Amino acid sequence: MEYLIYAWNFFYCINAVISSDIISFEVNTTSVKEGSAVLFKCLSQKQTYGIEFLRDSSYLGLYSILNCLVISTDYITSKNTSSDSYNENYLTIKRFIQTMAGLYTCRSIETGDSKMINLTIAAPITYVNLNPTNNPVSVIENTSYQFECETSIGSPYATVRWFKDNRTIDNIADDIELTPLSTSSQLNEVTRSVLQFQPTKHDHGMRLFCLANNGDGPSTPTCQFNSSMVNESIYIREGQDLTILCSADGNPPPFLTWTYPGGTYSGPTLRLSKIATDTIPIDAVFISSPTKDVVVLQDNEELIVKCECLDGIPKATFEWFLDNATNDNKTDDKLIANDIDVSVENQFQNGITVSFFTYKAKPSESGTRIYCLARNVVNEVRSSNSLLLAIIGIPGPPYNIQVKDVTHDAATLKWNQLYTGGLELSVAMELQGNTNEWEKHEVSEFVNNNTNMRASLNNLKASTSYVLRVTVYNVLGRSNTSDEMNFQTLEQNGGVSSFGSAALLGGISGAFVLGVALGFGAACLIVKVRRGRASKQVFETTTAEAKRGEKDSTYSELDVPTMGTSTSYEMITHNM
Repeated sequence: MEYLIYAWNFFYCINAVISSDIISFEVNTTSVKEGSAVLFKCLSQKQTYGIEFLRDSSYLGLYSILNCLVISTDYITSKNTSSDSYNENYLTIKRFIQTMAGLYTCRSIETGDSKMINLTIAAPITYVNLNPTNNPVSVIENTSYQFECETSIGSPYATVRWFKDNRTIDNIADDIELTPLSTSSQLNEVTRSVLQFQPTKHDHGMRLFCLANNGDGPSTPTCQFNSSMVNESIYIREGQDLTILCSADGNPPPFLTWTYPGGTYSGPTLRLSKIATDTIPIDAVFISSPTKDVVVLQDNEELIVKCECLDGIPKATFEWFLDNATNDNKTDDKLIANDIDVSVENQFQNGITVSFFTYKAKPSESGTRIYCLARNVVNEVRSSNSLLLAIIGIPGPPYNIQVKDVTHDAATLKWNQLYTGGLELSVAMELQGNTNEWEKHEVSEFVNNNTNMRASLNNLKASTSYVLRVTVYNVLGRSNTSDEMNFQTLEQNGGVSSFGSAALLGGISGAFVLGVALGFGAACLIVKVRRGRASKQVFETTTAEAKRGEKDSTYSELDVPTMGTSTSYEMITHNM
């Protein structure tokens, strides 16, 4: 039996070495600007039991066939299993800070197979110095000169490019690049570039400048068609071929992705054969994540929603709506996001287009439904399903408090709730009597009718002035305390009265005296006063209960604007 166990362990170890559970581990950037988002993507084999994410050996989250675990609110983990050959496991840092820099690992729980990426904090360069410093510079034609460009401290190290402006300062399209004539070195986070340049008489009046960039974002792509810069629409006859070349600067070097009707492509040059004018309608629009119909969220909690559709030509654009709790009336639906506000992936290779929308829970939107709308020039289709929002939270403070039906030992309290929190509600009552100290007082009856509340107070002292305040609470917490309310109980055997009962009794006494003088007329007056009293209102009790649900997550990527620094001076040549 021992040999069998040994043989199994040996086979397991050999299999772990031969088979790689982790296919690849990628990140959108390794030098991260503080406050920006970071997205890790870990591809694992389909049969992998589970993977875990770590930073410097500290667990951040894991995925297995049994569950998903995230141990920090600073991170989001998500998974895509739509591929037949591998799983996509994502780790998102919502807001990067300096303490999050370190070595990140995607590791197989079963075999320990792993891949690692190191993240560093980005420090943008703020200036570059050009030497010599005098401007203009006097040079001799056909004589070699050395020029130096040195950056401020920055992480990562900057790349430096050299140019002549060709006497057109306001037009960069015709600048002449001299970078191949330069060499660069890095030391102590400072980049130093040296240009060896031999001017000719044609360089008289030109300006020489350097441009430094250390990864604060790629430049705007520039494109060429038939060797000409593309500044406007290109017109192609149906059936002709199309070739466009684009380029962009950045550190690290940016990659280019093309999106066009019918597909996507990555690379600097796009080639399309036999351009056609066919159009295809959008079809099968639905919310694919979360998969449940009802989503329970706490106040201000974020939920990432995913909507997808079958590809159309041209590609679909998306809008997101709240139905305003009136499913049969579309005219009052609220537009909450469009393509400008959401992340859209054109996954044409899989036959679908996907839109991601981040929703932030608001108590006023509880009971409404989220749905998406996809459209192109051919048609528009609303998602076949929607998400019912149940927003829970700490209830708001009681307001509009009224004390009714005051007797010598009891009273009825009525108030309103702007927000109940969406969960079962309880009430806490405090009274301040003759002792001037706040004391908790038991509520004998509590009736919750939506936002209209009622509670009964018993065991009060007769002929006592009270100050009252109210707090409501649920399992998530307590509301703020209400405004204080004053009332006074009646004397023993004083009967039943509304708040301000002394004035009413005084009116009845006056009516009795008046009746002695006026006879039957006074009795009619008393009858009228009694008829004017409101009948006691009956409240229905309703309770809202909800269980905390899981929040499905996906991801979105963050675009960073381009920043660069440059210095220039004019050259004056002298003939010898």
